[in-house]
Amino acid sequence: MEKITKLIIPFLLFCLISTASASSTWTLTGCSEIKQCSIPCDHQTVSITDFNDDMILIDVSENGSGIETIFLSMGTTENFNNDLSKVVSYKTNDGTSKIAVYKKNLPSFSVSSESEQFNGYVTADITIKCLDQDAKNVVIELDSGDTEFIKDFDKVKYKSFGEDKTIEKQIKFEADKITEIILNVEWEDVDGNDYYREFDILNNIVITDYVEPKTVKSSGYTIIRKTREEIEQRIFYNAITRALQHIDFSDSAEAELRTIQKQLEQ
Repeated sequence: MEKITKLIIPFLLFCLISTASASSTWTLTGCSEIKQCSIPCDHQTVSITDFNDDMILIDVSENGSGIETIFLSMGTTENFNNDLSKVVSYKTNDGTSKIAVYKKNLPSFSVSSESEQFNGYVTADITIKCLDQDAKNVVIELDSGDTEFIKDFDKVKYKSFGEDKTIEKQIKFEADKITEIILNVEWEDVDGNDYYREFDILNNIVITDYVEPKTVKSSGYTIIRKTREEIEQRIFYNAITRALQHIDFSDSAEAELRTIQKQLEQ
């Protein structure tokens, strides 16, 4: 009985971890002990450039250029890449200091089509799949002007559309009367940011990908890229915050630093 219990418990833990990971908001992209190293995170690279017992200096680069600096103390988390990524410092059970890097999972849609022509007619099979995260308020429709289809599908709407859910549609039309068929997919993520994808059915290619962030919630984020000046201001603001936490300044010096922070907030 004891042997069976030892086998069952790890199996149940594995199932729980697998289930949690599948629907997680964040995906681990890499982890490392605290040493000079680099960890990829989507289109960016997170590098530990210096560290001591109290602080870890991290540089974030993209296409070979540094874009952000992070001062991370042990046991804390810092977001970067417009809050779409984060780096976490922690200690393992054996006391080893490590960092882990995560990227945020955002809902997206893949679209593909296969067309076949026979006796002057084209039949197109369309597959639409939701990826990475559940989507909300999904709208799918065709745009082909005044063209009449022999087999068509009406605009469809979904209040929610689960991750990995797939729908398949088929259209049929006369081959010599169609020059363009565009499939439009609109959706939202959990924070209410709008996404839009245009897909060329005849050529089986994506035409447009668009994101329109809504008003940022206290726990939300935007997809808009920050300017270099905004990034530098954020780095400076965070550096002042950490300095005030770890260094004893005179009253006048502290007041001056807080004044600078207020200016950066404007």
